[in-house]
Amino acid sequence: IDPMRDYEDVLLIAEHANYRLIELRALDTLLDKWLDEAERDIRKIYLSGGKARHGQRSVKLKLGKLQTLLFTLENLDNSSKIIGDYFLGLLYERLCQIFNTESWKVSVEKRLDSLQNVYELLKSDAGERRMLTLEIVFIVVCIVLPLIQIVQVMLGA
Repeated sequence: IDPMRDYEDVLLIAEHANYRLIELRALDTLLDKWLDEAERDIRKIYLSGGKARHGQRSVKLKLGKLQTLLFTLENLDNSSKIIGDYFLGLLYERLCQIFNTESWKVSVEKRLDSLQNVYELLKSDAGERRMLTLEIVFIVVCIVLPLIQIVQVMLGA
């Protein structure tokens, strides 16, 4: 017991551990909503027919938001590193165990990975479709157009 009643550091550590829990729970809730939105995006892109172009733009924006969220999670980890006082470090670790922040972090990371995979697949699928379109155009330009010119020359001669 501190005879000077100087508990500000302990309270600060408790607030920091509580902040970590609240932020992880908020990220988990946000990612839950984004997973639902990703499902709607997949349905919209693959079941909408010709409306895929607008969906691809929104996919790129959402992928960018996910990257920002990755930085937020990394900053949360970095801010929780307590350097210096051994007692405060142990106190913080124990509070995090009580708040079960590690399982919240694992849940957030799993959801984030799932979302990233979904949007990366959508992005690569769009790239493959674009390449297929370019290949078809290339075939038309390199094969069909010279054939038309040959036929024109033969008919004109």
